[in-house]
Amino acid sequence: MTDDDKGLRLALAERLADSGHLRTDPWRAAVEAVPRHEFLRGGYFERADSPGPTAWRPVLPEDPGWLGGCYQDASLVKL
Repeated sequence: MTDDDKGLRLALAERLADSGHLRTDPWRAAVEAVPRHEFLRGGYFERADSPGPTAWRPVLPEDPGWLGGCYQDASLVKL
């Protein structure tokens, strides 16, 4: 665990609580404690906005936005 991911976990918990999706202390504690990025070590797919059919692009751990992307309020598809 690093200070970077701890801050991201806390920010995600705050966003989820503010939006009404996180309503109890035990669930908030879980969001704050579980390092979500550990489940995505191989990378994940994010939607690529382009004309035509839905397209997805891989986001790998070496990509600059990988860690922050792991803590977005979004469902992620693991590579």
